[in-house]
Amino acid sequence: MDSLHRYWVNEHEVNISEDEKSRLKCRTITFLGKFEPVKWSCRAPLPNGKLCPRRDRFKCPFHGPIVPRDNMGNPENPSDASESSSATPLQPSMEMEWGSPS
Repeated sequence: MDSLHRYWVNEHEVNISEDEKSRLKCRTITFLGKFEPVKWSCRAPLPNGKLCPRRDRFKCPFHGPIVPRDNMGNPENPSDASESSSATPLQPSMEMEWGSPS
């Protein structure tokens, strides 16, 4: 490593082989859990009339828990409908108007 500044390099230049450099750039992480394939997509109804295409295992970040749905996007179990409606984020109200400071 050639440098014009003495603080950027070691006094004793270290030679690192290309193989060692590639090992320093690569990080291996061992997955210890059990792989669970994605069973189905979220399929919650969207405002444009389509169904949510996200394929998450347990919970859609936009629509809550993944539940079985019919072709129209409605939950198959009535108990799932109450859970998914409570998990839906609230829409901001457009009715609030801020007055000018007086």
